[in-house]
Amino acid sequence: MFISKFKYFFDCCVGTWVAQRTYHDLTHQQVERSRTQFTIEQSVWRIPPPRSGGG
Repeated sequence: MFISKFKYFFDCCVGTWVAQRTYHDLTHQQVERSRTQFTIEQSVWRIPPPRSGGG
């Protein structure tokens, strides 16, 4: 059951994401901007069968 929740989480993340940040350094009166872009693609998940309890 945990694996299905884990898979669901990543299925919700599929797409292109862009994050923009602005950092303010008040001591030096400087502004720095940063931009990150990444893409998460759909994946084929294979859930292994449960292990047999021998032993």
